[in-house]
Amino acid sequence: EQQLSYRELNERSNQLAHVLRSHGVGPETLVGLCLDRSPELVVGILGILKAGGAYVPVDADYPQERLQFMLADTSIRFLVTTHDLLSLLHATDCEAVCLDIDTTSLQNMPRSNLSLKIEGSSLAYVMYTSGSTGRPKGVAVAHRSVSNLLLGMRNILRSNARTRYLGIASPTFDISVAEIFQPLVSGGTMIMVSKAMAQDPLMLAEVISVSRPTILQATPASWSVLLDAGWNGAEGAILISTGEAISRSIVGQLLNFTNTLYDLYGPTETTIWSTYRQITEEQ
Repeated sequence: EQQLSYRELNERSNQLAHVLRSHGVGPETLVGLCLDRSPELVVGILGILKAGGAYVPVDADYPQERLQFMLADTSIRFLVTTHDLLSLLHATDCEAVCLDIDTTSLQNMPRSNLSLKIEGSSLAYVMYTSGSTGRPKGVAVAHRSVSNLLLGMRNILRSNARTRYLGIASPTFDISVAEIFQPLVSGGTMIMVSKAMAQDPLMLAEVISVSRPTILQATPASWSVLLDAGWNGAEGAILISTGEAISRSIVGQLLNFTNTLYDLYGPTETTIWSTYRQITEEQ
């Protein structure tokens, strides 16, 4: 039950960017990001990008071995997080900006946009996948790749200032990039669902009912859980299935709720999605 205007989001992320710049973050500096799904997560991502850095999302619930491998593999020296999550990361070699306790230093920073020029070829984020061998593998994605995807999907989804985009992905999953930035590049509204809500189908169904999204994105597994919980649709919304193959059974149920269902897929290496298809009853 929090909200940020575009002005507030821009100013707060600018202040974070100024702090990060003062710490030495610049173009292509890798910055660890460990934040719960909240408005602060969007501020954190934008602040890192505005400073010229590339964000590396990590989840404090990961096994310590995986966390330590990721931090060492990327040689991360900076973290944007909160005090409680920092204690779980055991990142003793990293310089941390905690959004919940470093409030004075943040608030004293300028709210103005930075003059830093960021090239399209510069890194935007490094997202870790399991890899074919099970060993975590960092996939580096440039700004131009993300821009290309977002602008292409804006046309396909016909996103605009009236768009209300709800997603439930973890920030360590690359479809979260689309959830956050697709509405923002369209002037629309991003609806952030907490981790607890995303994992509880009854709570999620209630959030959908109250927030009335125009675009709703989930994996087939999430759609299945939501449908099994008795979800009865979101009137007029575009539905997106992504991340894995969708069954005919789920397709049939979702088409009872919408005239516009998209199946989107792509490996992390090709920037979120590389194929899309609108699914109709005839198919």
